[in-house]
Amino acid sequence: MERIKEFFLLIWNLLVVYFEIIRSWFESENEPRDFYGKVIVLTGSAQGLGKEMALRLNRLGGVRLALIDIDRNRNDELIERLKTESPNADIIGYECDLSDSSDIDFCCGQILKHFGRVDILINNAGIVQCKSFLELEAKDIRRTFDVNVFAHFWLIKQFLPGMIDRGTGHIVAIASACGLSGKANLVDYCAAKHAVVGMMTAFDCELRQLNLDQQIRLTTVCPITIATGMFRYPTTRFSSLLPILSPDKVAKTIIDTIRKSDPSSTFLITIPSYTYWLILIEKMIPRKAFAFIDQYLSYQVGKH
Repeated sequence: MERIKEFFLLIWNLLVVYFEIIRSWFESENEPRDFYGKVIVLTGSAQGLGKEMALRLNRLGGVRLALIDIDRNRNDELIERLKTESPNADIIGYECDLSDSSDIDFCCGQILKHFGRVDILINNAGIVQCKSFLELEAKDIRRTFDVNVFAHFWLIKQFLPGMIDRGTGHIVAIASACGLSGKANLVDYCAAKHAVVGMMTAFDCELRQLNLDQQIRLTTVCPITIATGMFRYPTTRFSSLLPILSPDKVAKTIIDTIRKSDPSSTFLITIPSYTYWLILIEKMIPRKAFAFIDQYLSYQVGKH
């Protein structure tokens, strides 16, 4: 009898979830969350997508930014620009090698010393080799995973305890559509991004088990190729369906997403949004059939 009750309770909870989703389609968007006074840590800030996110966050007004990048000169140039736009903004740059856990620990200590807390962590930094599988050396693969995966772990471990103590926080992982699918010349990169998606999914399960899922928000972002210069030779046959994305537009989508008041719609997003359904179709059809489609679409990345 108890199992029957649990089953009907499960069905009821599922119906409630889907009802809320459908209702949200017809409701006007709630006011975005106010980030005034929020301390936001952003990695990979000096160029590309990270730079565009830093610019947009600064323009919200009153946001306190800790910007992490290995390229100190470019990061300093960005901070100078941000402070020109917002002279009174609390913005500090940190030079850090995210492949080195001890360097990360030191950097995080400096951030907490200055800001006292971290409200939002955006793990954006990433590297790519763009080599064929047999051309990849052990050091290439290790560095890809150090920066693209393990740095997420070390940064979250530094800032999560404070978020739990305060009962609020938001962790954002910039993954990739490559974390849901795969591409030639990106075997190590795709494997790393799959790891990030898996980590955030399992992390959500753990937070829910600890009854912390309402306090600590998670967002995983999976864009298709972005024109940041990270991929030197991206190609697409149908730019209207599978475009090479603008960093500014992707940054806007990410900031708009993490400011949404409803966390249920921000756990995993693909950019463009319909990419999720394209990848779902890939999983459902025979691999040989997908190979013909993939060849026809010609959405590829060349070797560096």
